[in-house]
Amino acid sequence: MNEALIASGRRWLPASVRHAMTHARTRFDLGRVGLASLILPRSCYVQILPNTVRASADGPQTVRRMKRYSRESALAHRNLVADGVRLLMLSKLLEYVRGLSEGDYAEVGTWRGYTAREILADMADGARLYCFDTFEGFDESDVAVEEKWVNDATKRGVFTNTSEAAAREIILDGRQDADRLVMRKGLFPQTFAGLEDHRWRFVHLDVDLYNPTHDALELFYDRLVPGGVVLLHDYDNAWAGVKKAADAFFEDRGIVPVPLCDKAGSAVIIKHRPARAMPKL
Repeated sequence: MNEALIASGRRWLPASVRHAMTHARTRFDLGRVGLASLILPRSCYVQILPNTVRASADGPQTVRRMKRYSRESALAHRNLVADGVRLLMLSKLLEYVRGLSEGDYAEVGTWRGYTAREILADMADGARLYCFDTFEGFDESDVAVEEKWVNDATKRGVFTNTSEAAAREIILDGRQDADRLVMRKGLFPQTFAGLEDHRWRFVHLDVDLYNPTHDALELFYDRLVPGGVVLLHDYDNAWAGVKKAADAFFEDRGIVPVPLCDKAGSAVIIKHRPARAMPKL
């Protein structure tokens, strides 16, 4: 494809902007373009946020991420890349937790591994990523709780199109530091066994249902380092059990999850850090 196809409006991007995006040599402002996403020449996919993203040749995060997705992989994990707010917010949170002094990373609800791949690529030196999933879809007992107590007719048999081996390959994405990735296959929270004394700096929860959301918050939150982050997927959308579990958990602690503006209805919680005296200038 010789032209840049704008995925949202199926119009053509001006050649000058297309050239700048492809080669990253020219400073430009996409604030007036008003697009959500586009596919560029050289089979490259990029997210654009109207009125907020400024890219230049001297170090923008957006330009770095342009090279990460082939056209085929972008279409394969469109739930992630079609949501520019989610992708860029994830990047900013990962940048923030790299500044913390300790803690590993965790994802509960890995499915095929697309978000975990982003986490692994941006982790602090020396940290590990633990991925928890059945890799076989929802457990029947969790679905039964959802239908009875949350009044949610959850679909059975969803998220089964994965496997531990397939997810691991996607997450590593050709990386050579496979020892930094730990896969925990099975029913959560049983797969948490042995990590009771572990400390965490970043936890991504994407489990969709009440029971695993409740269990994950119970196990991870108190083990977060000060300043640690919980990124909660599906907090404010059709998966009603997630919000119900999170609100019940955090209300007792006087904490309010902060909703994000992504399509997935995510929310973020940052654990309290001890106050420090402001330095004099």
